[in-house]
Amino acid sequence: MKLLALDKFKLVFLILYTIAVGVLVLAGVEVPKEIQHVLIVLTHLPAIALVIVLWETMWVAITVAIGVFVSVAFHIAVIYDWNVDSMEPLDIGFANLTLFLIGIMVIYKKIPEFTLPLLFTMTVLYTNFWQSQMVYLGISSLFNAGVTLYVLYRVCNPTPNRDTGFMILALVVGIVGTGYFLLDGNHQSPNYSIMHSVWHICSYSGLYFLLRSTNINSIRVPRTDFTPEYTNILAYSDFKH
Repeated sequence: MKLLALDKFKLVFLILYTIAVGVLVLAGVEVPKEIQHVLIVLTHLPAIALVIVLWETMWVAITVAIGVFVSVAFHIAVIYDWNVDSMEPLDIGFANLTLFLIGIMVIYKKIPEFTLPLLFTMTVLYTNFWQSQMVYLGISSLFNAGVTLYVLYRVCNPTPNRDTGFMILALVVGIVGTGYFLLDGNHQSPNYSIMHSVWHICSYSGLYFLLRSTNINSIRVPRTDFTPEYTNILAYSDFKH
């Protein structure tokens, strides 16, 4: 695993911020709501690196950027208690669309065309049934389990096309972020904003490191095209350089 300057900065900031928030919450320190509101908005900034990494595949980069804008708008809506019920499904839909797109780009060398209708279907299900835990947790759990199994598969079956060190790092960051996400409570919880801000840092950083596993020598991931072939399973395990 070759860490470049941006990798080191993101990792150090991630560790320091996560520990700092954990210590404040465990110590019972009451962080003013105004500061929490600022933090939950500013912690979308790590997504800039994600957009830069994806820029060669511009349609994915723009989709991620739109999702980040929607997330910022949603959290501002929560702060001012404005149309939260309308904004929340949009945030959930785009957030999971980002996860699905990046997961597919990591698992496959090229994006199989058959995944597009699946992406459309899952996004629509999220935005329509976002309050149903059976739908929300069911789809998320299946997809996240699939990505996790792929990472574990690559650890046991390394390939020159994927750096397992970055993949393991992304998995650990994702687990930490999920822990904070599950503990942040609802929007009225006293520590919701500051706890949820850690989720932002971890989710954007985890996806960043996951993408870095596909191209260890450069920050940007090479352009990812579509393919009608279904033989490129598991990122071309038989791909020849």
